[in-house]
Amino acid sequence: MNKGRNLIVLMCCLLVLSLLTFLAKSRNTNKNAVVDDVRYVKVASNDNVTKYEFYFVEDFVMVGIMSTLEDGSKKINVSHRGDYIEETDEYEILDDYEYYYTVSGTTKDNAVVNHYLHEEYQDSTKDPHEYFTDEFFLTMVYGKDPFISFWQAVIVAAIAAVGGMIIGKSEELCVHFRKDKKEYPTWEEIGLYKKLGGGVLIIAAIVLIVFVII
Repeated sequence: MNKGRNLIVLMCCLLVLSLLTFLAKSRNTNKNAVVDDVRYVKVASNDNVTKYEFYFVEDFVMVGIMSTLEDGSKKINVSHRGDYIEETDEYEILDDYEYYYTVSGTTKDNAVVNHYLHEEYQDSTKDPHEYFTDEFFLTMVYGKDPFISFWQAVIVAAIAAVGGMIIGKSEELCVHFRKDKKEYPTWEEIGLYKKLGGGVLIIAAIVLIVFVII
């Protein structure tokens, strides 16, 4: 019976670890996401150049070419996308957008987004953030933030592990803390420790929900 109980507890712990891994890693991608009402889709990649398409709620599309500069920063050049050309099986690329953007930094937290006017648009007064926000380009380069951080996952896993150990070792704990150690504890007494372990697991679930929300 103890083996079966321990196996169930082990399976529950593995399930919790799998869930935490998913929450900590699932959103860390820069291939496809929606940021501030604009969807970017990674369509091609070659050496240090990556091609994106930007889809807007106004039902028009732009093209972004991201390249790596000598200092390691990223340059994003944006162009307007034209009609589909059957002969080349590609879309026509029209004139450049007024601004191009650079993203520099080692992580998303310390990265900086700058914007520059192309030479032919030096007299433009258009807002550089009319279509794109800084968060949009940061997400393109570094990916979306995971639901929870690594240390948050560790905290939840530790609390859940304590709850699992209390449930798995409920009989041993009951015997150890029982005043009369000569008599074997009743199922009701053992059940109290199992409920305690279940309560700890509930606390772990609540902490996880709080981490995801914030």
